[in-house]
Amino acid sequence: MIPAAAFAKEAALGNSAWEKAATFQVKEAYGEFKQNKEMGPLEKKFGIAVTLLNLQPRTQGNLEESARLFGELAGEVPKGEPLNAFARFFRARLMEFYFDPPDTEAARQEYLALVKEGTGNLVVELSASQLVVLEGFSEKSLEERLAGLAELEGLAADLKTPSGQREFHTAMGYALLSNGGDKAKALDHFLAADKIGFPRKTSASALWLTAGTVAAEIGRTGDAKYFFEKMIEVYPHDPRIHMVKQRLESLKNG
Repeated sequence: MIPAAAFAKEAALGNSAWEKAATFQVKEAYGEFKQNKEMGPLEKKFGIAVTLLNLQPRTQGNLEESARLFGELAGEVPKGEPLNAFARFFRARLMEFYFDPPDTEAARQEYLALVKEGTGNLVVELSASQLVVLEGFSEKSLEERLAGLAELEGLAADLKTPSGQREFHTAMGYALLSNGGDKAKALDHFLAADKIGFPRKTSASALWLTAGTVAAEIGRTGDAKYFFEKMIEVYPHDPRIHMVKQRLESLKNG
């Protein structure tokens, strides 16, 4: 459970309720937060909001109460404190994914404000990549989407964590390709993300294959070879590796 684990780490908490929440024991964690008499009121409210968001099965009542509590926290905790940013970030996600109908514009504005505040928090900085997704797959015209993505390019300068930067560059690269944007610029974003590194195999291999293919298409042979060779070296048993070797051989012979 990302919000629980992230907040527990940020606040250096070690109590039972947060440990249960961070290990997906949501029902048990919710009960402990409700009954806890030693925890501070703001921390307790946040714990209840987080567990209501993740309590299964998700109900409209739980989601509405979770959003209400996050909203209260955003008003009660001063900006600049981690709890304020967490509350606003997860309320924005509620507005985007769970409100019926979704309030994507309100979520967009909150994500943008959080990025501009430069929290330096690896979870909150996911706001930047989410802004890219919202823009790149919106119902706007193609021209408007590409213009919107261009406006978001500058957000990279506001990101302080490697995770936030990697996810932003990855999302921007894919969004540009999905909208028929500048392939060279998309490739530059993939290179920036790769320089930071990926924690998961699926994310790395998908990006390397896509980036190598795009690089070959636009004549950046050196970059294409780099991505294909990296995939062969790191994931020699990937089921797509024979195709990757063929593409690499074609580049070397071409």
